Amino acid sequence: MMKKLGDFVVKRRWWIVLVWIVCAVLIVSFSPKLSSITSDDQSSFIPSTYESVKAIDVAKKVSANSQAPTDLIVFKNTSNSVLTSEDQSQINDLVAKLNDQKLTRIIDVKTSSQQLAPDNKTQLATITYQGTSQDTATINAVKTVRESLTKLVSGTNLTAGVTGGEAISYDTQDASNRALKIVSIGTIILVLFLPAFIFRSPLAGLFPLIAVSIVYTLSSSLIAVAGHVFNFHVSQQLSILFTVVLFGIGTDYILFLLFRYREKLRSGDHTKSAVSFALSRAGEAILSAALVVLTSFAALFFAKFGIFSSLAPGLVICVIVMMVAALTLVPALLAIIGEKVFWPSKAWMVAAEKPTTSKKIGGLIARRPGLVVGLVVVVLLVLASFSLNFRADFTSFSQPPKGTESASAYNQLTAAYPAGVLNPTQVYVSSHQPMTV
Repeated sequence: MMKKLGDFVVKRRWWIVLVWIVCAVLIVSFSPKLSSITSDDQSSFIPSTYESVKAIDVAKKVSANSQAPTDLIVFKNTSNSVLTSEDQSQINDLVAKLNDQKLTRIIDVKTSSQQLAPDNKTQLATITYQGTSQDTATINAVKTVRESLTKLVSGTNLTAGVTGGEAISYDTQDASNRALKIVSIGTIILVLFLPAFIFRSPLAGLFPLIAVSIVYTLSSSLIAVAGHVFNFHVSQQLSILFTVVLFGIGTDYILFLLFRYREKLRSGDHTKSAVSFALSRAGEAILSAALVVLTSFAALFFAKFGIFSSLAPGLVICVIVMMVAALTLVPALLAIIGEKVFWPSKAWMVAAEKPTTSKKIGGLIARRPGLVVGLVVVVLLVLASFSLNFRADFTSFSQPPKGTESASAYNQLTAAYPAGVLNPTQVYVSSHQPMTV
């Protein structure tokens, strides 16, 4: 089967590349962005049978704004001393001025003497937003509030920090974007460096980068389309995960193909059929490896917690697209580029005279299998022991991104108020009969 596929790909190489480019351009141009289905609202990932979700439905019937997203402004004075009556009056004036500005997506800002901390050093103000907690415009409204507050407290002896669900989402979004850039840059550098180092050719490094970048762009759009068609959200972690997954497996599959291609070139075959041979030899390994990864990610579909199950469709789509690309697009490009993919190195022309590192390791394992197994098991047990201290925490309120305003204000709030002030639990009592007093 792989030999037939290889012959077809080599024969129709230009058409295959053209089809991939046209499909990528059309799909990316007319599909929504991945951010349109990205959510950090954990309630959107919880099954509808859970009591908290049913309570949200009751809350929506009670009041239109009952589930409106909110944040808290934490006011203190610069000396961290007790807030005087003059300080409290100034806080009221600041809140009134904030309301007068009619900021986008802000319903109102309220404060009262009841929001004064027991130690009288901190006072809160509640911000109520329009929209839902996962709306991008609502989350981005945090930036506008912070900028206005900075100007209002300037020249006073007060400090103000915004924290809460939306503020933490905004800072998490910013931190995730920065993490994605770091991961992407690091991954791209590795993808460029490793193949270039192995084959001593810059083109060998660029080859997987170009191929995987096309797949990455196409996969992002397909995930967004699937999210709108099947009505599901994805968590912010997906972008980071599938960047690593795509470039990881993509580079892996391309290396399989390049090694087999080099093997055929060394035998003296410099025709296009060398690519067909490479695919016939590496194709089964690529297909079986992709199916194993695909099955593993598909298992996430059965997770009850939505954040985990929402990862499944995105990761499955990534692997499918990469698998198809590795069996069609990549060999088609290789057939077009030919042996120039190894330029300027000449090492690919002859087999290595000295035993390779892989061969030495293989020989050691063959001679001392028991010793190798024992050493590997010991190393794995040491690494696994660190998991004993792992404690999963799915509460975003307990872990605002470090070094952010939401984290600083959150720490001030928890130090000054009893537990539950930031995100109190609402209890809704309903009845089929009119309720008496």
